[in-house]
Amino acid sequence: TRATHFTHMPSRLNCMFLFETSLDPEAVFQLYEMPASKSDLIEVDILTDDANYLITNSKNFNLQSFFYHDYVNAALTYWKGAEDSTPTNEVLFRGTCKVIDILK
Repeated sequence: TRATHFTHMPSRLNCMFLFETSLDPEAVFQLYEMPASKSDLIEVDILTDDANYLITNSKNFNLQSFFYHDYVNAALTYWKGAEDSTPTNEVLFRGTCKVIDILK
């Protein structure tokens, strides 16, 4: 769906996943089922004005259905940048950034 309808958005296969600094890192690790002991957490500063990013909500891909039309609708919602105030918001980023601090 991204490659067809949202070609201007960064691909999940070759981007950085960024999160709001106000989020608890342990909650993010748990949400994405990433072992905190095997994951790095860094603070970055975005350096380019032409950075390519999408702010969206990862829960839109948490499908409870295996029907094709449900998958397509979830993908369209995700790539349109649907976000809310939950910690499941994520930023897909492709561009130049500078590491400010290694937090973990």
